[in-house]
Amino acid sequence: MIKNRLLKELSKGMRQRILLAQAILGRPNIIFMDEPTNGLDPYWIDRFVKIIEDINKKGTTIVFFDAHDGCCGRAGFGSYS
Repeated sequence: MIKNRLLKELSKGMRQRILLAQAILGRPNIIFMDEPTNGLDPYWIDRFVKIIEDINKKGTTIVFFDAHDGCCGRAGFGSYS
């Protein structure tokens, strides 16, 4: 049962989902994310994108950073304000 496990005992993907939930819990005006899809399988990457798009449409600004193998990087900024 997940509720009885320490965060460090969970998979990387499960930790990422928990951290997303923690980030949106207080309905912040802006969320910064560093490689938020790292450790997620394709199903959860798709779900993650849909969740972030929904949050963004409700007015939260999303800032994310992503680097692949340290050679390339990108930053995304989005707001519907």
